[in-house]
Amino acid sequence: MACLTEGEVISIDGKTLCGSRDKNKKSVVHMISAWAGVNNIVLGQLKVDDKSNEITAIPELLEVLVLKGCVVTIDATGCQRDIASAIASQEADYILALKGNQGNLLEQTGDSFRFSDVASVSEEIDTGHGRVEQRVCTVVNALSMIEQKEQWKGLQCLVRIEAERYFKATGKSERKTRYYNRQFARRCLYS
Repeated sequence: MACLTEGEVISIDGKTLCGSRDKNKKSVVHMISAWAGVNNIVLGQLKVDDKSNEITAIPELLEVLVLKGCVVTIDATGCQRDIASAIASQEADYILALKGNQGNLLEQTGDSFRFSDVASVSEEIDTGHGRVEQRVCTVVNALSMIEQKEQWKGLQCLVRIEAERYFKATGKSERKTRYYNRQFARRCLYS
């Protein structure tokens, strides 16, 4: 029997079920799932109402999960203040992907990396599937550039992942930069 362990990563994501579109219906079946990676098990699933979206379904799924001591990850759709608060209220940590869906937060996060001292940097190189990928993870603890930081319950740092992929077959490279809000309920990884 699988059990949750301290620091277990719980990934919450939404997917549209393949083949769920009926010829007579306009909508498809969209599900939200919580995946415990270490234990390789779906902890819970919820069908998103036809007239709703992931933003309203994620809090419902969080209510039925026991998350204490876990780290919850959600893509940019779930980067919402109420969702962050719901996770922190369960004494869990969060890592929320950040894109342009939160007004000026993305710009303020970028400014934080331009003008604040770096707390930690880590680099990793992976090879496989005909490519080489280098990722640099940078953490900033200074939140002075985040105008409404108090609205993000427990927010303690910002994370930037810069990735460069080199494709061996074509000799081409691509670069991507991703940002995340990060909260630690009981511990601080970077001090």
